[in-house]
Amino acid sequence: DELPNAKNVSLIVSWFGTDLRAGHCAIRPGVDIAEKTTEPFTWRAGGAMRAQAHLISTHDSAAAYGGTPADRTVVDAIRDLKQRGIGVTLTPFLLMDVPDGNALANPYGGASQPACPWRGRITCHPAPGQPGSPDKTATAATQIAAFVGTAEAADFDISGRTVSYSGPSEWSYRRMVLHLAHLAKAGGGVDTFVIGTELRGLTWVRDGEGSYPFVAA
Repeated sequence: DELPNAKNVSLIVSWFGTDLRAGHCAIRPGVDIAEKTTEPFTWRAGGAMRAQAHLISTHDSAAAYGGTPADRTVVDAIRDLKQRGIGVTLTPFLLMDVPDGNALANPYGGASQPACPWRGRITCHPAPGQPGSPDKTATAATQIAAFVGTAEAADFDISGRTVSYSGPSEWSYRRMVLHLAHLAKAGGGVDTFVIGTELRGLTWVRDGEGSYPFVAA
């Protein structure tokens, strides 16, 4: 009502990454509270119920981030916007939940990773330009492959407003992207679907001269 000339709405749906090292980074839907009763339906996202979701770390006694929206709310939002004649841009977005005081090896050097780092810092370990970096080698491709995962479109099924997953036991980038793509389909389709947002540190990694495995994936 306040923006009568708006023709498109951007929906950004975030899952959470756990490590700047591509080969160690799990990507899962997250919740800010481990146990919570929700109405009018129970929270479910990415094929996970609340107990199986990533529990977001805390900062100053509060969750460092808000949680992932329930799948059903994403589908409902897409359907509602389409009924209003408004275009929809859907972005599977990655937030990094690396807590303060962690002991994770930093691909850029150092004994730990910065708290809540930029997603653009995810890369091979060690990072390109660092001593011992696997950049330009097959090892870099292996680390990128672990991040991307092996989930396929056939591993997902749509039933009404619910998307289920029956593929490999992995929390990977492909699983996140394909799950959100199926939510878009359950909502009747979107006008724009955005992938790879700000993942600069991954797109720069090479497994040979002029060969970029994440770009290819």
